[in-house]
Amino acid sequence: MEKEVVENLWNGDRDSQIQAALELGRLSRKQRHKLEESGVMVPLVSMLHSQDYEAIEAALCALLSLSFGSERLVHHSPSNNIHSKLHPFLLVVHDTGNM
Repeated sequence: MEKEVVENLWNGDRDSQIQAALELGRLSRKQRHKLEESGVMVPLVSMLHSQDYEAIEAALCALLSLSFGSERLVHHSPSNNIHSKLHPFLLVVHDTGNM
């Protein structure tokens, strides 16, 4: 599972990278720590520079998960409040060119 996430983040197409970023948040804290040591933050930060809001959101949530160790932050579902909170933030950052 971890190898697939790393492979998709580094070498996957857009959809594979997004799915890998979302999957990263579903992993245990120990698994995420291993991934962090393997350098997955590099492709995640790279995804932040995308023009694709879905890719930016997935990368941001994965980075938050790595930073805070909270599995709840990146559990991607329609009822999850993080989606509604991040979307306006991402629009402001994009519109002001601060990313």
